[in-house]
Amino acid sequence: CLKLMEEAGEFAEVLNYELGWLKLKEGKEYEPLIEEAADVIITVIGTLAKHQMHKHPRVLNLDLLAAIQKKAAKYSRKLGEDADEEYFNDE
Repeated sequence: CLKLMEEAGEFAEVLNYELGWLKLKEGKEYEPLIEEAADVIITVIGTLAKHQMHKHPRVLNLDLLAAIQKKAAKYSRKLGEDADEEYFNDE
């Protein structure tokens, strides 16, 4: 759990830097935000796998995918279709 908090903290630090809320520390270089996000996701998956050792990795992957799809649908409903269109048109 400590490793997850560390990775989440690094993600937050880079996000704050990119938003201009945090100045670059002297001698510090930040990894891209997307790489920090990947670190968080990998750590979550590793932690989940460690605590769900009774499940075959393929089953765990399918369970995780189903949970992500369920949560993504809920998130999309909360934002509404207009928010999705606005988000994708900004790029």
